[in-house]
Amino acid sequence: MTQAAVAFNFSVAFFFWCRWWVYPIESFALLDEVKADPELNEGIILKVLYASGLLMGLFNLGIAADVLPKCVRYIKRAMDGVTPIDTKEISSSRDSMISRRRSSIMKVVDVVSPTKRYSLTTGMNMNAVEDIVNTKKNEEDDDILAPDDLKNLNKTLSSMSSKKDS
Repeated sequence: MTQAAVAFNFSVAFFFWCRWWVYPIESFALLDEVKADPELNEGIILKVLYASGLLMGLFNLGIAADVLPKCVRYIKRAMDGVTPIDTKEISSSRDSMISRRRSSIMKVVDVVSPTKRYSLTTGMNMNAVEDIVNTKKNEEDDDILAPDDLKNLNKTLSSMSSKKDS
């Protein structure tokens, strides 16, 4: 985590150097050249350059406001090892979104015949995701034993072990 904090903070420092030192120097040099040229000085180009410089400055402020708290969290995480880096909930991956979403064709198939799958959807592999999700649900249900079944299993195992000992 220390290496990640150093790398992240180094990249942020490089960003600040580029955006707050190099960019303004080069921008002002460009503005000086445009002001010195009589053909460009009279037109709209100078106004566009001023507007773009202002917008880029606002963009840089927005990026800085977003990045600075994360720099602090990286440093804290490197020091204590428990500070969360991301404070917002991380969005779902594409795979988990697919498992929650059903295609419109599958909704129609389930309404028409919930127990029978048509060969068209099977041939197009449109029910593959649903089958995997249903299989996972069934596997999860199979792993849970009822309390009575668990008691009977324990009795059987204990009776088997007592027969082995004698």
